[in-house]
Amino acid sequence: MDGGNSVEGSKELLTIPEVLSRLHISRSTFDRWRHHRQLPYYKIGRDIFVHQEELRDWVLRQRHGQHEVTPVVIGIQTHTAQTWSGLIIKELRLLETELSAIRKDSVSVIWENADSGLDLLEGMIQGRVHLAYLGDYPIAVGYKLSTLLHRFRLVLLAFDGKSEGGRGIAVLTRSNSKPFESRNLTVVTVPRSSAEHRLNRFVKDMGVSNIQVNYCTMSDGMHLITRQTLVAGCMWEPFPTLMQHLGTGQVIWEESRGQDYLTGLVTSHEWMTNNSSLIYAYLKAQLRAHDLMRTNPERMARVLSKSLGLPSQVIYQILTKTRWDAGIYSRDLQTLNMIGHSMFDEKNMEGIVVMDYLAEAARDMGLQDPRKACLDDWTSRELY
Repeated sequence: MDGGNSVEGSKELLTIPEVLSRLHISRSTFDRWRHHRQLPYYKIGRDIFVHQEELRDWVLRQRHGQHEVTPVVIGIQTHTAQTWSGLIIKELRLLETELSAIRKDSVSVIWENADSGLDLLEGMIQGRVHLAYLGDYPIAVGYKLSTLLHRFRLVLLAFDGKSEGGRGIAVLTRSNSKPFESRNLTVVTVPRSSAEHRLNRFVKDMGVSNIQVNYCTMSDGMHLITRQTLVAGCMWEPFPTLMQHLGTGQVIWEESRGQDYLTGLVTSHEWMTNNSSLIYAYLKAQLRAHDLMRTNPERMARVLSKSLGLPSQVIYQILTKTRWDAGIYSRDLQTLNMIGHSMFDEKNMEGIVVMDYLAEAARDMGLQDPRKACLDDWTSRELY
């Protein structure tokens, strides 16, 4: 709030030291309440003041909880391993913990599970989904739609799981089968997904033309592969690791020097501008989840195993080979640029990539500003 010099009743204005004394709080708490609890204030020149009556009314509202319940719908994909930080946040109630520290009003956290990123993207365009985890190809699709739809602008807030150089997505067949000896090979995958995008590379690398592509969910694709010898699947984790663990599938192609496979957390620009405290709290929860997944993968594997019904050793293997890093590097933007056909020009990222909330969450957790630390290539010095 900026009252300028026209604020009436200047004698009713309190200085910051006076507010701190009345509320028995620190300056950092005062700043946090201004940003995340809508404590009213006026900025006159470089000085900040609070009106006595407005402060009294605000305190009463906080004490009596006179707020409506705020819903937040978070889109996750439990069948996409590189977005499992969302499931960790859900199971450990990390978001609720962060919200309780900065807000007194009630927030209803709703988790929407989907089979593909485009399902969540559609929900975001409709206004049903507020935050969502998407793979790199749906992120690129979302930005393309942002250029076509007047009332929708997708914003990338942070990355989630990352796999280097083509890992994380593979083409599998049933164990001991030789599908390329047949002239009629069917490949199943999720339509308009990161996996289908890589499938085009598989066709080119293998030099095959006798492929029929059928669309289905990852779970249905796994069952088809295990039952039929002439079916392959282009699949993301956890399915390649799970099928090899069970002895039901074999990897026949995985890019050795291909594009990184990325997943990220996105929102709409409209929702972002009206829900800054929710985004800050969620990104702080994500940083905590990433730290747990990196430093205590055994425990996190047990948490995910209980939720997903998958073997904990499979989950542990995936957790330890995935880079859990919210940081947005030039390298990551170049990957999106290749997928999105030059839509992600680093010189024109304003409004497309917003790192302010991630920077604030990182600072409050004692981490470096990712806008300064995450520059060109991935680093192992500090992960977010």
